[in-house]
Amino acid sequence: MDYRREVVHYSRMPMNGLEKLSFTSVRLIDAPCIFHSEAQWRWRVRIPDYFNLWYVISGCALMACDGIHSKLHPGMGLILGPGQQVDVRHDPQNPVVNFAAHFVPVQNGKTTLSTTELPLGVTQAAQPHLFAELASTTLSCRHIGDGLAEQQQEGLVYHLITMLWRSHQQPPPDPIDQNILAHIENMRIQPGTRFSIPELAATAHLSCSQYTRRFTRLTGEPPNRFMMNNRIRRACMLLRDSPLTIQEVADALEYHDTFFFSRQFKKVMDLSPAAYRKAVMAQRLMHP
Repeated sequence: MDYRREVVHYSRMPMNGLEKLSFTSVRLIDAPCIFHSEAQWRWRVRIPDYFNLWYVISGCALMACDGIHSKLHPGMGLILGPGQQVDVRHDPQNPVVNFAAHFVPVQNGKTTLSTTELPLGVTQAAQPHLFAELASTTLSCRHIGDGLAEQQQEGLVYHLITMLWRSHQQPPPDPIDQNILAHIENMRIQPGTRFSIPELAATAHLSCSQYTRRFTRLTGEPPNRFMMNNRIRRACMLLRDSPLTIQEVADALEYHDTFFFSRQFKKVMDLSPAAYRKAVMAQRLMHP
């Protein structure tokens, strides 16, 4: 048995999300910038042979792009493509501050102007404050001016593209789901904590059955199984990478009965904790 494959198997989220982008990185045409527009500012241009990530940090604007008119508010962004005709103006009383990054996608090690995802229409970013913070971070890299800073900039711009693409494809979760997602994150980072499902459901203003249905839709597993799998995942890490005894691992994860811990571990991993640790050691001897 390959113990590494088993760990990945039970910790995997349900495959009901988005596929990877068809391009794996970007090459910047020039340094990304944040522009504070003048009162009389107007932007009228035909996009050259690159893409333009354009994001509104503050202010409001009216954009016409290939005959489609849009109102742009803070937190909105889009990715303009080669040949698109753009005309943007703003309210001088509420001038636009925007982030812009000119780039070409990189696919299989080569630049390309042909992707299935781009250009991308006007999209409300799901995490506008984080988006603006990351956009600002790209500028701080510019002042360093070395090869690593350029690589960081390109990585950050690619991350911003993925964030905007996800926001475009998936509407933000409703407030109840956001509450449950926060519970899920707490469960992930505190695998030894025993969370009460009735208490969690109450904080989300749901019955236990409603909470379980929503939780299962988000994770692919009901809450108790999710917590058990997460706890066993942490147990695998401790057995693999720490000198703790099996009893100490069980205690660390709030298993007050070592035999119960061993039964749950074997239910998930098809190995007892002792057999799992032995398999890990054997694998490391074979592949140091």
